[in-house]
Amino acid sequence: MPNSPIVNRRVVFQGVNYDSILVAWINELRARAYTVPSSFYLSALNTFIVTNRANLLFRDRFYIFAQQSGCQQAATISLINPTSTPLVEVNSPTWTANQGYTGNGTSMYLNTKYNPSTHAVKLAQNDANMDLYTRNTIVAGLKFVAGGLVGSSSIIVALNYTGFGKLWAANAAGQSINANSTTFGLYSDTRVAASGASATILYRNGSSLATDTNASTALVNAEMFVMAFSNSGTPSNYDTNQYSRWSIGASIGINYTLDYTTWQVFANTIGFAV
Repeated sequence: MPNSPIVNRRVVFQGVNYDSILVAWINELRARAYTVPSSFYLSALNTFIVTNRANLLFRDRFYIFAQQSGCQQAATISLINPTSTPLVEVNSPTWTANQGYTGNGTSMYLNTKYNPSTHAVKLAQNDANMDLYTRNTIVAGLKFVAGGLVGSSSIIVALNYTGFGKLWAANAAGQSINANSTTFGLYSDTRVAASGASATILYRNGSSLATDTNASTALVNAEMFVMAFSNSGTPSNYDTNQYSRWSIGASIGINYTLDYTTWQVFANTIGFAV
């Protein structure tokens, strides 16, 4: 596809003007000589951005792993802050077009290169969110599928085959295992207060699933992983699920229902919705 003209920070593809968030992402792909997705894909992504823009602006990073065929490199570039260091595919995790990444349970994972202690802009000790869109149900055991831990500070998403288990993301040391009927969908692990009732809230598919009172701890000083658990920067607890999205940032102000419904419209259009 030839480069399209840039007009007032808008990119025009076949007569369609795209949001400036999408413009910046496309420009970074081009600067790196990565393949830009088709106009069909970009149109669907633009609709997601426009309808969910306010929520996106709370994020420090927002990776979409479900890219079109031939666009695997685009999955390594964050939609938000696209000039940040690309994530690293460690030991070549399996990537499937229009679906996302899958680990092998022994060595494959994604290093997002995002360290909350050094890279946080929107994320804060008492205002934090990390989310993950998984397309599978865990078949056995507890898997720490994203995030990291250093000492008593953690920001982790964990899935359990009997439901959803989580070490409360957003800077806490305690663990809570919550009843849940399935382990696929969009999970958002959040902190909205230092402590007290509902200081941390777990959302699944836009609805509150559980709350906890764990007091917050300092931001984790380690790079965040997906499909593995970053224990002071060392991977462990490798996972075999398939993931289509990962993001991290602030929580207070996000409309999680809107975030999920607009994401599902995009997922249904591209064909990876669960």
